[in-house]
Amino acid sequence: MHVVEPAYAIVVHSMQLSMSRTIAFAQPTHACASRWLKPGIARLSRHLTITAVSQTDVEMDGVAGRPVFAVPSLPAATVKRKVGMFLGYEGTAYRGLQMQSNGRADDSVEDTLEEAIFRAGGILESNRGKLSKARGGKQAAVAWSRSSRTDKSVHSVATVVGMKMEVDLAAFEADPEGQQLTAAINAHLPPEVRLFSIQRVNKSWNARTECTRRSYRYYLPASVLGLALDGGEADATRLALLRQAWESYQGTHPFHNYTRRRLYRGPAGPDGYSKRGKAGRRGGRDRGVGAIDGEEDEGRQEVDDEVVGQREALQEEEVQEAQPASGTGSATSANGGDAAPAPGSSGSEGLEGPGGGDDGGEGNGSNKGRMQLVWNHERDGKDVVGRRHFRFIESCEADVEVKTLLPGGQACVMLSLTGGSFMLHQIRHMVGLAVAVARGTVPLEILHASLATPARINTPLAPPSTLVLTGAQFRPFMRSWSGEAAAAAQLSGSSLALRQQGSAAQQAFLEGQLLPALDRLLAGEEWQRWQQDLECVRYDEGQAQELLAAHAEWLRERQASRERRQREEATAAAAEESGAELAR
Repeated sequence: MHVVEPAYAIVVHSMQLSMSRTIAFAQPTHACASRWLKPGIARLSRHLTITAVSQTDVEMDGVAGRPVFAVPSLPAATVKRKVGMFLGYEGTAYRGLQMQSNGRADDSVEDTLEEAIFRAGGILESNRGKLSKARGGKQAAVAWSRSSRTDKSVHSVATVVGMKMEVDLAAFEADPEGQQLTAAINAHLPPEVRLFSIQRVNKSWNARTECTRRSYRYYLPASVLGLALDGGEADATRLALLRQAWESYQGTHPFHNYTRRRLYRGPAGPDGYSKRGKAGRRGGRDRGVGAIDGEEDEGRQEVDDEVVGQREALQEEEVQEAQPASGTGSATSANGGDAAPAPGSSGSEGLEGPGGGDDGGEGNGSNKGRMQLVWNHERDGKDVVGRRHFRFIESCEADVEVKTLLPGGQACVMLSLTGGSFMLHQIRHMVGLAVAVARGTVPLEILHASLATPARINTPLAPPSTLVLTGAQFRPFMRSWSGEAAAAAQLSGSSLALRQQGSAAQQAFLEGQLLPALDRLLAGEEWQRWQQDLECVRYDEGQAQELLAAHAEWLRERQASRERRQREEATAAAAEESGAELAR
């Protein structure tokens, strides 16, 4: 080995590793060496940024023109790896999570995140701005996916984004939680947006379809409930009503009165009914439930207990809706139940009719705050409630102990829920009606009736500013045909979940960034406006009595139908058992 002079060194910088390395080589002395050098630099420049070229002394192995690297090892060339990124954000300044096609470059959280990943070298220039767009019938180069989509001003500490990221070949071997990658990207993010962890996932992994449960929490100012905070009987009664109303949502129900109903029904067929019936849905079971992303999010519901419960509930609902209900309930509205503005709405969103939201008007005059209570005695082909309106709510919990998020902060109560997926504005409508019940403005029985398919009720819409996505659960990684664990499982565990370092980063963001922001938002003027709107909520007593009478009869017919089906199933099972005994 000897030293030859002059020679050159290329200083390269790996954005993924956030460090510089020097590659040294001798000045080429013949054509062969030149042919070797130029392609090598070209390949290198595709993955690493060349920041300097200078002369230096290098060791040579005695063969003229043949280089030997002056450093022990080089940064490995980057490769694309499918990863899951755990993301948190305080969404007040953003127009939601998802990138807006007609918005500014920093309008959404995804705009901000993509730019940070690009600056850190995780996305190539050729793929910038093409997060999920497939080309030539092939899978998108970045294959961007998200576990949830949140609306304007909604926050998160548990969003998971999947993508193909440019990383070092061995990036996860010594750092399975991807903390080095996370730090490199966070360096380009504002303080209100933070990555907690980056972990390996399977090639076919999709954050939306692999997510089985999503959890949310809504922070409700005590003032909106009209609490005196004196420990008196009146406060206890209102908090008990709030808990009872909130827990009524648990289970499998049609939430057509809690969203823009028309977004979740298909176009009418020749018979006047929706083309998206039991067998007419496009896209198979992936699009059967939650095919429209909502403010809170969308997801595929395939867990056995949830699908079976949804199917059984829908069968009972269809039997009852197909038959005229007894009683003298209100007539169907002329435009399929989308006529009246939703009471108690606050903010810039369009006000919605009885769950339909077709008018989008602000409402004025005598209609402001008026709840329309409609019971469809006959199935309306233009306003069908189908399985796309059903959602499974695994748990609803109301922590009615008044607390503050920070010492000396705003008094509030917390409403939590976990489910498979949620429709547009669903959670905010759920909060709105539960609060109206707690305040004594709306009877609890009307809330129960709103979860029946023939009911058409416009429900109050709560503000978005204190809604937080708090959790996401994922299926286990798929195994190979031989039963071997997926390669991702060896690095990230049996299923994707935050681990020790990621959980610590999540908690730090929650305490340092999000809770102080939520405390400020709980003192915002929008709550006063919403409280004034809730005070205007009213309904016709005659309509209410007719609706409740029709609902009671509907429940009796539904119970009778359930008992009849159980008897038929028992008879069929007994006959089958008897036939089997005779055959033996």
